[in-house]
Amino acid sequence: MRIAIPVILSISVCSIANAAFAHASLTRSVPPDGEFLNASPTEFALGFSEGLEPVALNGEHVGGTGDSELSASPSSPIKPGSYTIKWVVLSKDGHKTSGTRSFTVTP
Repeated sequence: MRIAIPVILSISVCSIANAAFAHASLTRSVPPDGEFLNASPTEFALGFSEGLEPVALNGEHVGGTGDSELSASPSSPIKPGSYTIKWVVLSKDGHKTSGTRSFTVTP
């Protein structure tokens, strides 16, 4: 019985520590990374593993306040070419996460 208690306590402490250091990680993107599209995308979306702080793009609210997804639509069709979406978000736990997603619009 004495051996079981220290093992249970160490597992509990490790589980709490892992939860405390979790960051918002990207779980999905539209268009998907590396995608070749035959037409201009009608929406850009990024989904995350946890809620985010409020986010604005060019003054327009695109997500946050607990939301775990950001989305925006292009104001006009995107011309053929290769594009990279660069993103930086602040998760509810206060940690900044960033990354890129690329896609190509074919003629």
